Amino acid sequence: MITTATGELSLPVSDAFSFRDASANGTPESERDHIRGSKNAPVTLVEYGDYECPYCGRAHFIVKELQQLTGDLMRFVYRHFPLSSMHPHAEQAAEAAEAAGVRGKFWEMHDHLFEHQQALDRKHLIEYAANLGLDVPAES
Repeated sequence: MITTATGELSLPVSDAFSFRDASANGTPESERDHIRGSKNAPVTLVEYGDYECPYCGRAHFIVKELQQLTGDLMRFVYRHFPLSSMHPHAEQAAEAAEAAGVRGKFWEMHDHLFEHQQALDRKHLIEYAANLGLDVPAES
């Protein structure tokens, strides 16, 4: 049993649990996925997220806390699922995270976008990229 800021979480792990790799245990991962944590983790959490979604924003902080509490017991996989019809900046934010990822800074941008969910317009995305030391296009 793990106690978090939002309550308690029970992560039952049997001694007989098999530590197989992701392809062997059926975890649907691809080279396009963004993954945090050990590939040998017995638990894989896959999130389909939207940077502008308030529920995803709340979940972000819970997932980060779970990662800290569980260490190598949990691997986290993030996949973009922007709901553009409801969140006009979500797709552009996902693209900014992917652009940062090409430069090895996906998780830094990912965290920053969720921590600044109320400011995801183009001007702010360019500012966030610059703050991470990424080359950014000149404002047109």
